[in-house]
Amino acid sequence: MKARIFWIIVSILILGLSACQSKTEETQTVILPMIEGQGENDADPAEDAYPLDEPEPVEGAYPLGENPPSGASAYPIVEENLQFLIQTWMLANYAENGVVQELQEKSLTINADGSYEMSTSEGQMSGEWRSQVDGTNPTLTLNPDNGEALTYDIIDLNETLLNLRSWREDVQIDELFLPAE
Repeated sequence: MKARIFWIIVSILILGLSACQSKTEETQTVILPMIEGQGENDADPAEDAYPLDEPEPVEGAYPLGENPPSGASAYPIVEENLQFLIQTWMLANYAENGVVQELQEKSLTINADGSYEMSTSEGQMSGEWRSQVDGTNPTLTLNPDNGEALTYDIIDLNETLLNLRSWREDVQIDELFLPAE
């Protein structure tokens, strides 16, 4: 009788302990490509890792419903990628809070001398531009000759794509630009 009670207590303890064990979180290993001139042991890979909370892509943000080409993004954007800004860009897609809107006529010319020109159906504006690539949120700031500065988060940047995000009150605005032909 005592042996039976002993085994019942031991069984209950084992079941209780196994139920109380914390579940182990799955870890994900991200393998990053080697950057030219970087040795295998030069840097901590965690410093160059992509964030896990990457924003969801905007439905229809790429032309003809295509997804961006594999490896096309310059993320994370570094100083060397800013050379891709220097050209004329045409608006190819415009979305508010992830909903694609009617396409507006808009072009943006970014010059190497630090000036820019923007043409829209409402008129033209020009001024100076600057970018900041420090940290995880690269930005492009347009300072018009007359008016308030416009600041954009650079989401994607390469030689064939410029994806900018801005906020107007609580509305997220995504603008996808392609090089002018």
